Order: sequence, then C-alpha cells, then structure tokens
Amino acid sequence: APDRVVAGAGVQRRRVLPFPQSEVDGTVRVAAGDQAIVVNVYTDPPYRRHGLARRLMQAVLDWAASVPLDSLVLH
Repeated sequence: APDRVVAGAGVQRRRVLPFPQSEVDGTVRVAAGDQAIVVNVYTDPPYRRHGLARRLMQAVLDWAASVPLDSLVLH
C-alpha cells in the first residue's frame, strides 16, 4: 500500500436560489435549497485504471443518497 494519497474527491455543499430542473419524465420542477458539487476527483497516473475513482464516486453517491439534497452536480 502506498504511504501517500493517490486518489481523492471532494464535495462542496451549498444553498442555491430556486432554479428550473428537468425531470426524467420531461416535466420541469422548481428546485432550490441544498446542492452538492463534486470537485477535484483525481487519481495519480500510476494508480489509474484500478477502480479508485469509481470507488470514490460510489462513496459520494452513497453519501448524497443519505442526506437531503435537491441536486448533485459533477464539476
């Protein structure tokens, strides 16, 4: 195991003003309030293609499903 960080991801949570948001069925609703932005997803080149970013993103998605959010955005 490496003795340094080789992959990472961050999430910034913020309050946003109301905005239109399209749903899967084509309807539009007004979303507002809590939004999270996924930032700085990175894996050092020698450690890429081993599923680290996928595991990080799954952890972010699991977290996002456990808290009240109106939207999750990948920056």
